[in-house]
Amino acid sequence: GRGRGPAPDAAAFEADLWHSLREWRRAGHKGVWLRVHPTAAELVPVAVRAGFSFHRADPECLTLTAWLAPQVENKLPPGPSHFIGVAGFVLNSRREVLCIREKSGPSARLPDFWKLPGGLVDQHEDIRTAVVREVAEETGLAAEFLHLATIQEMHHVSKMAGPARTGTTDLYCICVLRAKDEAQQLVPQASEIAACQWMPLDEFLSLRYNSREGTIYHKMYRAAARVALGHADGLEGEHLPFGLVEGSNTLYSSKL
Repeated sequence: GRGRGPAPDAAAFEADLWHSLREWRRAGHKGVWLRVHPTAAELVPVAVRAGFSFHRADPECLTLTAWLAPQVENKLPPGPSHFIGVAGFVLNSRREVLCIREKSGPSARLPDFWKLPGGLVDQHEDIRTAVVREVAEETGLAAEFLHLATIQEMHHVSKMAGPARTGTTDLYCICVLRAKDEAQQLVPQASEIAACQWMPLDEFLSLRYNSREGTIYHKMYRAAARVALGHADGLEGEHLPFGLVEGSNTLYSSKL
């Protein structure tokens, strides 16, 4: 890839690219990555003519790849394909669960649809950090992560998913949290949340969309409730060093 300086002349870049491809093939290289900054967007057609394909697009660059060994299976990894969403299952000492109604989105069109507060995990953000952040943003409640209770996997294979989701997979993680102060006033996020409240757990589980046996909502909310009530184990989150190499990461695992 090139830096963020002035974009090279397209003709000069094309000549340089074809020369480089010949040299890379001669040297036995199989895969090539090319990153194009938005200021050099006019070079994208040049790269496509040279055999490059789109890999992924980020705000800072478009990444393309070329496979130079047609006699060998292309082993370059595909672009990012998964979204991770989180929801906080916060149960208080009165056996009430924290829930919200959204102002917009698919659920806002459903009558009396109450759901758990949550949202998407940001880039390079831990699941346990994201769910605490989302609960605070949407309801004003400060909470702490206890367990990862359930993961729902959803493949978006139809165009009904919309351009942002078609062809991707969602992982929706329900995490059990504990309020730091159950008496804290709830403040719904003005831009996104129509209402938030503590609802008796049995009432929440009996809502129309949560009580249909054999469905995702029926099972995942009951499984999360069992973890929150201490009737089942969830996965704990812990930041640990790799051990073999430098660095660390977050591990979600059952208690040893």
